[in-house]
Order: sequence, then C-alpha cells, then structure tokens
Amino acid sequence: MSDTLRVAIAAEDYPPFYYQNTQGEMDGFSVRVLLAVSQQLALSVRWQRLPWKRLMHHVQEGRADLVLVMYHTDSRAEQFLFSDVSYLQDAIVLLCHRPCDTEFDGDEHALAMKEVALVRGFSYGEVLDALPLNALTMVESDTMLLHLLAHGRLKLGIASYLTVSRSALMQQQNPPFEILQPFLAAVDIYFAFSRRSLLSSAQIQAFNQALVDFVQSPEYRALRTEYQLDLPD
Repeated sequence: MSDTLRVAIAAEDYPPFYYQNTQGEMDGFSVRVLLAVSQQLALSVRWQRLPWKRLMHHVQEGRADLVLVMYHTDSRAEQFLFSDVSYLQDAIVLLCHRPCDTEFDGDEHALAMKEVALVRGFSYGEVLDALPLNALTMVESDTMLLHLLAHGRLKLGIASYLTVSRSALMQQQNPPFEILQPFLAAVDIYFAFSRRSLLSSAQIQAFNQALVDFVQSPEYRALRTEYQLDLPD
C-alpha cells in the first residue's frame, strides 16, 4: 500500500483537463476531480510531467500509478486498469483550414483517401482508431497540429473538441480553421491505473467508489458548470 498517488501528465498543457496555472500549480478540470477523490482517501498526489510517448511507457512499467486523461479502447484496457466510471465526455472533431473546401456529412469512412493529421501516439477512441486512413500526417502535439492548420500547412486534422474550442486560435475573431459538424465521435474520459501500481487493489477499489460518489455530487456538477464542459447539441 502507498499513501502517495503518482500521477503522470503530458509535458504539454492540455486545457481544460490539465495545465499549470499562474501560481505554478497544476490545475484544470481533471486535476480538480482527481484531487477531490484523492483527498477523500487521504492520498497525497505527486505529479510527473513527461512527453506523451514516454509517459505511456512510464505508467506501464509501474513508475507512475495513474494517467489523468484517457479514452477507453480494448487495446488500452489490456495495458491499463480503467476507472469504473467515466468522469467526463468529450467529442472528437474534424478541423479544416479556412477557406475550407471539404464537405463532411458525418461519414468517417469518407476520410479514408484524404490527407488527415493526427497526433502521434494518441488514441481517438475505438471507432476512429480502426479507420483505414491512407494518407496520414503524424505530428507531435495538439499545439503543433493547430499551428500547422492555422498556417495552411495542413488542410484537415482530428482533435478533441473541448481542447480545440478553448485554444487561443479558436478565440480569434476570424479563426484560421473551423470545426466541421457533425462530430466524428463521442468519447468518454477515464482515469487509467498502471497494472503495476504501488496502490493495493483495495485502494484502487476505494478510489473507484469515491469517484462514483463524486460524479453524482453537487460539487461535481458545480465544477462542470465552472469549466463549461457541456458539449453542443
């Protein structure tokens, strides 16, 4: 058993889920949900910031206990222990550089022959991960993907709606890219434990129960309202 929860977070900020605030502290919706649950269990939290690919190996090897934000897929369920419940839903969206000459009716298979950019090592959920995309461009981060889209070096990219909608580029009066609708997929967000975690199975079970209780609480609903995390219809 351990009284410390070692939490792996990508080196790049990923608002609204996690980011370093002006006081130099970890903040964001996922951070605050985790802290609320951890406090109920008297667990202290130690943050570990790593590049995404290294982070995944780090947790798999048991050098950290938990990944803060992860979409559920069958392959990842073989590598990690997902929390019993999701604590938020996100949407995966198709982004198009403006002026956009791509028409999209929601059929993700229509993207098969188009050049589409993804972040290397990310999962976009079970459906999108299985798509036979034949003209992929891989980039190293969401920040790079949005930068390349903004400057027209990419025409199409796939990303998280909650992240893109809060980017500085999207807040401009005339954003350099647009979010095409309908969304590609709705995905649930989970905490994911290392199968080599120092926490005992009883502690993980207690964490899961505390998370179930928290997502049904007024505090959780207030937190969602504060971060304005409801997806558009």
